[in-house]
Amino acid sequence: MARFVLGVDGGTTKTHCALFDTDGERIDFLPFGPTNHERLAGSFNELEEKLRELVREILGRNQLAIADLAASVFGLSGVDARFQREKIAQILRNIGFSRFILCNDAYLGVKAGSRSGMGIGVINGTGCSVCGIDPAGRMLQLNGQGEITGEPGGGGYLGSRATQAAYNFLFRGGPATRITDLLWQRLGIRSKFDLIDCLREKLEYGGLRLADLAPVIFQAANYGDRVALAILETMGTEIAASVNGVVRELAFAPDQPLEIVLAGSIAVKGENPAALNRLQREVRAAQPGRVLNFIVLNQSPVAGAVVWALQEVRRDNALYDKVVAQL
Repeated sequence: MARFVLGVDGGTTKTHCALFDTDGERIDFLPFGPTNHERLAGSFNELEEKLRELVREILGRNQLAIADLAASVFGLSGVDARFQREKIAQILRNIGFSRFILCNDAYLGVKAGSRSGMGIGVINGTGCSVCGIDPAGRMLQLNGQGEITGEPGGGGYLGSRATQAAYNFLFRGGPATRITDLLWQRLGIRSKFDLIDCLREKLEYGGLRLADLAPVIFQAANYGDRVALAILETMGTEIAASVNGVVRELAFAPDQPLEIVLAGSIAVKGENPAALNRLQREVRAAQPGRVLNFIVLNQSPVAGAVVWALQEVRRDNALYDKVVAQL
């Protein structure tokens, strides 16, 4: 009899995998490398190799097989379109899974942050996605499509806005901003004519990611820098529009509280509240009379994957607190 569940939170920079029994006891936890096929050199083929390695390691060291799993939930960044979901679902079947849920990792925030397992999830980390799960189980994800839809959030978005703000000031007559000095310190340059060469070299060959420059925006905003504050407020406005869009498309009862779970490094570790304040203000303005509970997710999103898998087995959410306390 299958007596275990597996939860996977797979991201652009790291992956967390948790193995529990069906009584909600933690068996094992495995930190792993990135599992976003969009950022892997070998795309879907490399993703299959990575997932095989992950599953083999966590099950093997516990002397278990896939047949011992009653349910598994894989929340992976890069599952943004139907064709991606179909390809990755086939990968999981190739590995040997038959009882699994596959979704974008943003949905894990809803399951981890909301005891009801329903609501809106905003994951604002390297990238940004907004999703929702309504009482009928209908699911919808917005954003996460890059330049096709615009990416109004995430570390990459903020990093690019930092470089643009500095460039605009230095060469295009844009407003002065403390972002420029902070960026120079971060990059170690002495002349404005070194900016582009340094950025291109570090981004293309030096291991630097635009997301690594996101803290510059928060640091400048903490000094009251108007350019930085405007960038954060614009991000809050854009994310609020996506949250309101998910609310419109799904069926949340207007007389019931709606939980909005905020996850990801930008949401959780951001050092200035301007974006969050704007997000809350604009969502509240668009949802008059509705009780809104904004929850900053402090527990690991992989808890949402485990809780979800246990819900599939037990048909209730009775083990929510027990699981969250162990992750």
